[in-house]
Amino acid sequence: SLDYGWTVGATNNADTHSVYWGTNTPHRTGVWMPNLTKADLLEALRERRTFATEDVNATLYLKGNGAWMGTEIPNTGSVIFEVAYADPDGEIPVALHLISYGGQVVAEMTPTTADFVWSFDLTITPGVHYYYVKATQADGDRIVSSPVWTTGDENVAITDVVIQPTIPTIHNPSLLTARVTNRVAAPRTVTVTLAVNGVNLGAPVAVTVPANDDAYANFTWQPTATGIATVTATLLDAPVGDNP
Repeated sequence: SLDYGWTVGATNNADTHSVYWGTNTPHRTGVWMPNLTKADLLEALRERRTFATEDVNATLYLKGNGAWMGTEIPNTGSVIFEVAYADPDGEIPVALHLISYGGQVVAEMTPTTADFVWSFDLTITPGVHYYYVKATQADGDRIVSSPVWTTGDENVAITDVVIQPTIPTIHNPSLLTARVTNRVAAPRTVTVTLAVNGVNLGAPVAVTVPANDDAYANFTWQPTATGIATVTATLLDAPVGDNP
């Protein structure tokens, strides 16, 4: 959802069909709000000041340039992040990761206490980015923050690659389709290449993507051998100032 451009917050819950609702799982949606009132709760949910936790009493928040998680901030070329974690049971995360597009870990640290604040400065490229924090405890429980987004005037990305038929064979050609998404209020023309195991499939395909819409680049692939294949779609000619 984040890679596709949705600005959504982190939540966790259970699907309980019994009288044990609320007590049969430690999974929770944590919410940061100034007061324990209905109005403050609804505002915090709308503003995405939330974290998802598998540990019932662990807490986590992320700020970027002083703005709470859930916020879109201007891209000034760098972000000062602040991460706060606490667990009254003393469970120290074995890993703490700052994560961006496609699950890429862009910063990490190994905590030594169960109550800390981690602050650091990250230099970033122009364009739209998102960042969230994931803490992983020794027992495997995960605590995940809502993201902080940076804004930009250009926002074009490859948001999906699919194959038809869904089970390719060496006996028939397959159709590979890359979806390109444009999230600005004017059309953009870009070029897409697609490679299988590092070998390009034909010539690059130029795609004009309407404003706030999707377009598609199609490639034909005839597998010659069974086994694992790595498919890589690449966006060329991205607009200046974009983070493709």
